[in-house]
Amino acid sequence: MNHYLFGYGSLISRQSRLATGNTGVAIPVTISGFQRAWNIISPEMKISGVGVVPKKDSICNGVLVEIDETEIPLFDKREMEGTNYNYERLEIYRNQLVQGQVPSESKIWIYVVKKPLIPTLEYPIAQSYLDVILTGCLDFGDIFASQFIQLTFGWEYQWINDRSCPRYARALSEIQISKIDELLESEVRYFYNRKDESC
Repeated sequence: MNHYLFGYGSLISRQSRLATGNTGVAIPVTISGFQRAWNIISPEMKISGVGVVPKKDSICNGVLVEIDETEIPLFDKREMEGTNYNYERLEIYRNQLVQGQVPSESKIWIYVVKKPLIPTLEYPIAQSYLDVILTGCLDFGDIFASQFIQLTFGWEYQWINDRSCPRYARALSEIQISKIDELLESEVRYFYNRKDESC
């Protein structure tokens, strides 16, 4: 039996995944029946993250990564403990793949938000976290990265530029700052609401 994780946030980034465990090659896909938004918090890092909730007629892009069944508990710990157990891992089905394919006899897993929470002053959208996601997205091209932004809701909430003192524990040392900011400026009407945060 093949197992796949559907990564729609930081799990899109290969470096971020490697910080937790081993996964196979990432396959860019789009799935139906889920909506992604800034709707979950990490109490430890004091940031908001992206999560998905079931929603009919919605789609979400991301990656499918093959994973050995023995590695799943490591990712459960990362996703569930880091959000005060506000994620749960559910199975999604092959007929929900709008774009992309996996072998037959595969199980596809997704982390779903149980109780959506909006970003706040205490738990804002953190640029260091977003940089990890978009760096991963750009590995699959500009269009994939643009789709991530367009298919994510909640950009109007609290947003900080914490690059000088990253809140996100898995922040990258090398990012395409100008490319990412150019992308965000062109796609997010609330980009200029982002506030600089220093150490």
